[in-house]
Amino acid sequence: MFILDAGNQRIQQFTPGNNVGITIFDGSYNSGFGLNAQSMGMDSFGNLYVADFNSMRIQKINLVSSSLCTGMLCDG
Repeated sequence: MFILDAGNQRIQQFTPGNNVGITIFDGSYNSGFGLNAQSMGMDSFGNLYVADFNSMRIQKINLVSSSLCTGMLCDG
């Protein structure tokens, strides 16, 4: 299960049997990403799409390779 923690600007993953999440994406302004996420979705290839309200962008996070793509043109 993935949780969008908008107040702390992060995305956490919770696995069955664990009540502590693993931060898979830190979008704080200190990290250089400045995430102000409003919603997220996942496709069948393991990509997580995050709608970033302030920057008016959609960020694609590949959960398999842990890569991040911002904007319209993305490698891979």
